[in-house]
Amino acid sequence: MIVHIVAGEYVGLTGARLDGAKMLACGLATHFIPLEKLSSLEDALCKATTGDPKIINNIILHDFSNKNPTLKEKSHYFRLKTINSCFSQRTVEEIISALEEGDKNMDDWISWTIQALKKASPTSLKISLCSVSTYTALRAGVYLESDILPHREIDEVDPKSRHKGNLETEILLESKGVNYTSIKPVYIYGPLNYNPVEEWIFHRLKAGRPIPIPKSGLQVTQLGHVNVSKSVKLIIISKSLR
Repeated sequence: MIVHIVAGEYVGLTGARLDGAKMLACGLATHFIPLEKLSSLEDALCKATTGDPKIINNIILHDFSNKNPTLKEKSHYFRLKTINSCFSQRTVEEIISALEEGDKNMDDWISWTIQALKKASPTSLKISLCSVSTYTALRAGVYLESDILPHREIDEVDPKSRHKGNLETEILLESKGVNYTSIKPVYIYGPLNYNPVEEWIFHRLKAGRPIPIPKSGLQVTQLGHVNVSKSVKLIIISKSLR
């Protein structure tokens, strides 16, 4: 199941550190190699007679990777629910307010987090939050048009959006406890593209002409080749079948 983890906002604003075990548990890393196995892993990779990524991955994953590293009792991972709830807010002020209204019985973590935010430069926090959250909303077409950017997952949905069904499906699956993987490419280019909206960008680049950016210029989008999208889906399917 896809969980909207906002660990990036939390780490970026507070300076909290995540070790290898935490990063794996939070979904920010794919492999965790214990320190005592690094030398053996290096030897095994040097002896490998192929550059095939599947074989290399098997060496790392099956022979040396620790799939379930032990997490410390006070690990950030056990606070993901609170982190997601508080750090998904649009502004720094709203994040601090959400933390202050949170569970005061959660040892001293909330107090430390609030103090870390209040000691930092307000301007730096605002810039950092904007930089990180710009990439949070992956389906901008589903939201009502707004001058407040970037869009966030919690923004109001446009009832006339042709993408509304995607969001409704995810909400339904989550409410039913169904495990699923959601792939959200923005603009896909390549052979047989039925909606080549990105074509004008490449034409202007080839002609050496500037690309106009509407309004404030904060809009961020992504272009991905169809082969990349295909590869991602194949990887997900192959992992699901194991």
